[in-house]
Amino acid sequence: NSKVFEAPGASDKKAEEREEILQSSENKKLIPKVLLHSADISNPTKPWDLCREWALRVLDEYANQGDQEKQMGIPVQVLNDREKVNRPNSQIGFIEFIITPWWVAKVKVFPDLFESCQLLEGNLSQWERAWLEESNPSEAEREKVKERVQKIIASLRPAQSRGAGFGPSVGDALAKGAPPRRRSTTHK
Repeated sequence: NSKVFEAPGASDKKAEEREEILQSSENKKLIPKVLLHSADISNPTKPWDLCREWALRVLDEYANQGDQEKQMGIPVQVLNDREKVNRPNSQIGFIEFIITPWWVAKVKVFPDLFESCQLLEGNLSQWERAWLEESNPSEAEREKVKERVQKIIASLRPAQSRGAGFGPSVGDALAKGAPPRRRSTTHK
């Protein structure tokens, strides 16, 4: 099965192997669960306005839970403490540790979903900009986050290469709500 997930640009043989894997009865039960969970955590893969709105809603929900925990005298996690959480940085971490590995794996199985990785890249850049504006970090902190973001982007690139008809900056354009531009292709 691991051969299916090797280099991007699956050959006919790899496509056949992928189809065979997707046809197994066990995987037929797993796929809807994967897709449902993907939908539940998909806000970082939506256009920027939706991504930001839903991230802030979730963080507000966490903060409300933290407020209740404080009232009850229960220890509050940093992500739930509205006085301590750095919202943009929390989203960079969410994208880094949860979303990117999940989406890269999902696009290996469903290559037509590559555009979601392009949106993810653009939104990651938006969160980095928001972090810079809100945090006024030291130069060392800037470099550390910049390295993290570059590493995340590098891990997204193989998944994005499945959609070679798009330009390299499509993630930023899509995250800002602009429609993707396809390169002209003429078939004779």
